[in-house]
Amino acid sequence: MTELFLLVIVACAAATQRITGVGVGLICTPFLVLGNGPLLGVLMANTLCILLNIMVLAQTWRRIEGRRIFLLAIGALAAIPLGYYVLRHISAPALMIAVGLMALIGLGSLQTRLKLPKAHDSLSALAAGWLGGFMNVTAGIGGPPIVMYASTQQWEQKSFVASIQLYFLIVNVASVMAENPANINLLQLLKYAVCLLVGSVAGHYLAKGINPDHARTGAVLIAGAGATAVVVKGLLAVL
Repeated sequence: MTELFLLVIVACAAATQRITGVGVGLICTPFLVLGNGPLLGVLMANTLCILLNIMVLAQTWRRIEGRRIFLLAIGALAAIPLGYYVLRHISAPALMIAVGLMALIGLGSLQTRLKLPKAHDSLSALAAGWLGGFMNVTAGIGGPPIVMYASTQQWEQKSFVASIQLYFLIVNVASVMAENPANINLLQLLKYAVCLLVGSVAGHYLAKGINPDHARTGAVLIAGAGATAVVVKGLLAVL
């Protein structure tokens, strides 16, 4: 997989996240795993998410809903130790298959607009946060449970886009610290960071004229192809 292709994927993912609230984990992680292996790919995806969360927060922080983010973050932080244990104790091929399957399941839930069972808002937030935190540290894909929670609670889109950046900033920092940031290639990270900035700025302007549903559909198609390739590569390594 060429470096140029990965750079384009990162820029597209950044634009999608600015428009819809999610995108970098779902789109980037499968391709970064294909290009760098499961452990480094997930670590790089989570690191990129931190950078983008900060960029988007700089534009949207006034719309943050603190109480919901606090509950989501508490649930996520409680799950990260278990997720890290799983991450360190399964083989690379099995991890690739798990990453790909989590991505496909997450994409399916977004596309079919599945909702969490109705429950008290606090319990729903804690449960969604826990599942999102576990998926984030193991597979770099923590968005789908949060989107399902937002849909169930009918969270207003602009507030969701802003608030979810703070949630993911907290969760991604915790995930990267657990995954050992010393393994990050700084030169590669700098290249990706430039693409994140370009994509985020483009998404800021595109958000005014693009339907978030259309952007999400495009992201699902791209990420689905990458996730399928990850599963196939993992299966071939096992066989």
